[in-house]
Amino acid sequence: MISDLREELSTSDNYLGTFPIAFDNILDLVGPSIESGIYEDPEWATDLAIEVVRLYVGNLHEFVTGGKPQSHWAEAFALTKKCDRSPGRVLLGQIFAHLVVDFPYALENIGTNAGHTRDFYTFGTALVDATLTIVRDVKRTYGVDLHPLFTAWFLGDVIGDSQATTLLFQSTRTAALVNSFELQNPATRGATVAEIDALFRTSLFALDQMEKLGQI
Repeated sequence: MISDLREELSTSDNYLGTFPIAFDNILDLVGPSIESGIYEDPEWATDLAIEVVRLYVGNLHEFVTGGKPQSHWAEAFALTKKCDRSPGRVLLGQIFAHLVVDFPYALENIGTNAGHTRDFYTFGTALVDATLTIVRDVKRTYGVDLHPLFTAWFLGDVIGDSQATTLLFQSTRTAALVNSFELQNPATRGATVAEIDALFRTSLFALDQMEKLGQI
């Protein structure tokens, strides 16, 4: 499904195709990793892969049919219509809609618990392993070189000033896991929903600053 979207959307004049490039490369690694037997709970890993695709495709469908995507995707998709924005900024806005917001809800939806922690971090390595092909394919299609940014991010180096520390990959995916646990607790759910939104807003602010500096 994602590969079909990539084939249809990922052209130099269509910024809506930026995220399918990244997602397709990641899923190309997730599938074989599940089949390889490295997960303690492969059914959980399969459910997570299906759920994150469902959330993205459902919101994309709403956007292209004139419906109402969830607010984080509505904002991310709106940038795909702005030809004056950097394709790198457009892509990263969607990546953070996926990682910061969709991921904790997807983990909640499939009943993730502390026993899945090891599998969760194993699942995340697909994004790291896909970095070079994502950078290559984005440059080929959209002419933007994200290699310095992606390399720094995935290695856990601080990018720019302190406002950009929320962009660190390790802390971002750890926050997704912790937030998924808190979402499942009625006593903390409300505060966690607000925290997820605040983290997403902070991430977008940092991305906008980086775009202004010509870093993305």
